[in-house]
Amino acid sequence: LRNQWHQLVLCPLSRLDSISSPSSYVLIVDALDKCDGEGDIRIILQLLTEARMLKTVRLRVFLTSRPEIPIRQGMYRIPQSEHQDFVLQNIPSTIINYDISIFLEHNL
Repeated sequence: LRNQWHQLVLCPLSRLDSISSPSSYVLIVDALDKCDGEGDIRIILQLLTEARMLKTVRLRVFLTSRPEIPIRQGMYRIPQSEHQDFVLQNIPSTIINYDISIFLEHNL
């Protein structure tokens, strides 16, 4: 995992300059809780925090997961100033209903 992360993500992004490329990128990690082992989850969360070392571009990570214990523990190790948590169960139903209605109106 470490080698793949460095070779496929960090190294290419670190070679970009902020003048000729966008200054911000988004990496989407969906269903982190579906990883085979807790060790992999910890490693992935640790590797994602290495994105802050990038100097010329900003990598933002959008991560989805159920709040399993290894994921919660890994998130607690990341400084609060570097991540935002949204617990879907805590979002008011009026906001959810509004979002759904906007989606349906737009697509139908």
